[in-house]
Amino acid sequence: CSVMVLERDGAAMRELCDLNGVLEKGKLALGKSASSLNSRPRFSQGSPTKGDVLLDIRDLTFSWRPGERSLFDSVGGAIRVGDRIALVGPNGAGKSTLMRLCAGLLSPSSGSIELDGMEIGAMDPERRASRVGFLFQDAERQIFHSNVADEVLFSLRNEKISAVEKKYRLEKALRETNLSGVECVHPLDLNSAERRMVAVASLAVKDLDLLLLDEPTRDFDDRWRRVFEEWLSSQRGAVLAVSHDPRFVSSFFSTVWTLKDGHLTERAFGNVALTR
Repeated sequence: CSVMVLERDGAAMRELCDLNGVLEKGKLALGKSASSLNSRPRFSQGSPTKGDVLLDIRDLTFSWRPGERSLFDSVGGAIRVGDRIALVGPNGAGKSTLMRLCAGLLSPSSGSIELDGMEIGAMDPERRASRVGFLFQDAERQIFHSNVADEVLFSLRNEKISAVEKKYRLEKALRETNLSGVECVHPLDLNSAERRMVAVASLAVKDLDLLLLDEPTRDFDDRWRRVFEEWLSSQRGAVLAVSHDPRFVSSFFSTVWTLKDGHLTERAFGNVALTR
């Protein structure tokens, strides 16, 4: 028999259907290229499939000033599609700096960091932001707007999607982060856990290939930790997270990178609780 599926989020069923369309403002647009569909492929043409290298770190060194000793001793590593990697190490080892380098916010002194073969620092910022999300250690450093809705929607400012789709994504992100009902509240009037979840919601509205999370659980009590962990377990993108929380690391990550004295070492865990 023929099947017609009605969905608010058309992207969720697109691959299962022979024909896709959008009903908006009284008009029906049919065809796989209907403009209102979120038709961006999961990865760009030629990019890796699950298990292939997504982010490649090669012979990386970094100094804050010319002539200073590098924080890293030509470190290298690879994040593959679908990876869950925890980055651990003593305070001052350079974990947050490495995360900023991976996000393209800092440039290495030597070596390279490539996303799908492209130097991440040289990528167009909008293109980079459409694929890589960064959660700062201090959530206040990435909050700029006077209400929660505007803050979360700012992540979609350059996305070519309809107002209906933006509204849907906002509602879904707020629901997943347990922030429904505070859309009009100033983020800085929320408690520390809620402010962090506002920053998480700004990532949740996008379909990201890589999440870079710097101490993501630091402000959470048990209740908010559960909310965050449920959200994280539903993400399809690769994750690299700095953490000093042994329970979080052992429960959610299959691989651990340890950064110490300029060296990066890797070890694998067995089965972890995270489902993806």
